Amino acid sequence: MKKITFTVFFAVLATAGLLIYPLTIQSTYAQDDDSGDVVTQQTITVVGSGTASAPADSVTVRVVVGGNSVSYGPEGPKFYPYDEENLEILSDALITLGIDEESIHTNAFGRADYNPGSGAGVARFAYDEPQNLNSFMKSLLEELDEKRGPDLHGMAAVFQVDDCLALEAEAMQAAVDNAQERAVMMAAVMDAEASKLLSVSELSGARGATLGPATGNTCASLERSVHQMGFNPFAAGSGGENSPTTVEVSIALEATFGIQ
Repeated sequence: MKKITFTVFFAVLATAGLLIYPLTIQSTYAQDDDSGDVVTQQTITVVGSGTASAPADSVTVRVVVGGNSVSYGPEGPKFYPYDEENLEILSDALITLGIDEESIHTNAFGRADYNPGSGAGVARFAYDEPQNLNSFMKSLLEELDEKRGPDLHGMAAVFQVDDCLALEAEAMQAAVDNAQERAVMMAAVMDAEASKLLSVSELSGARGATLGPATGNTCASLERSVHQMGFNPFAAGSGGENSPTTVEVSIALEATFGIQ
């Protein structure tokens, strides 16, 4: 059987939101080697997006407790690590307030949020009551004052859910449903009808941002945010809400449907 495929690309511009939604119409001509009959299969490919959200089950917190010192001499600048004793005081305060010791990670060679070019003492820990984070941080400040510990100079937090993959699956189904709605609308423009779903592929990163309204704020991006926490861990523009009440996961995908 011989197949010849012709593809025509259309783009629909939503000027208000400055978003471009691509539409691909494809015709496949298949010739049966035995009968010689030609069968035409037309398809339409659209971009769908979907989101799902749930209250946070936990939060990872990063705090900055001071800057590293640098001295300047004839041979140039000399860098000194942050005071380890102050980091120990911070760890003790966290443990006193009920934080699991194994979740506490300190770094005397960390990076200052308020001045990315300078070093700082940094601590990261997990907290399983995200709804009470503000109260906890207030208690931490009081505990540090009592222990004559370091001042906090910065903070960042990434809220998470226990079963993120289930949330991602919900967002994926919503994206497929959205793609089907768009395929029906686009097919109607051509006085045709969209039929069954033939194939689907996930979009991510810059491609997802260009081709659809969702940028692919997946479970993996939440994990990366935990390990790359800075003053604003979502500065790269994941687009998903991240708060004690709403952890949002979004999916962008391309879906191909038959049309008739």
